Amino acid sequence: MRRLGDPRHEAGCYAAAKAALHPYSHDLAAVLGPQGITVNTVAPGYIEGTEFFADRLPSARREALIAETSTRRAGIPDDIADAVGWLASPGAAQITAQIIQVNGGAERGH
Repeated sequence: MRRLGDPRHEAGCYAAAKAALHPYSHDLAAVLGPQGITVNTVAPGYIEGTEFFADRLPSARREALIAETSTRRAGIPDDIADAVGWLASPGAAQITAQIIQVNGGAERGH
């Protein structure tokens, strides 16, 4: 049995919360779209140099996460900032109800 505080339990809760954002974003985009408001979700993969992972990630897990990417590198905060900056720009005015995976090609954080 998994208990609160067990990293495997926390990972499951995190995944469930992240997955819940997807339908919420789609519904919100449908409601706000007629007002000219776009709604998108940025779904990061492994982003190195953040407080989320800090120093808690064993090197074997870090290497495994990087190996799951097509780019063969860890993401960095600028990758997320650039995606969000683009979504907020006029160039993305017709982008809505999308889940933008910023994960180097890895899927769902395995």
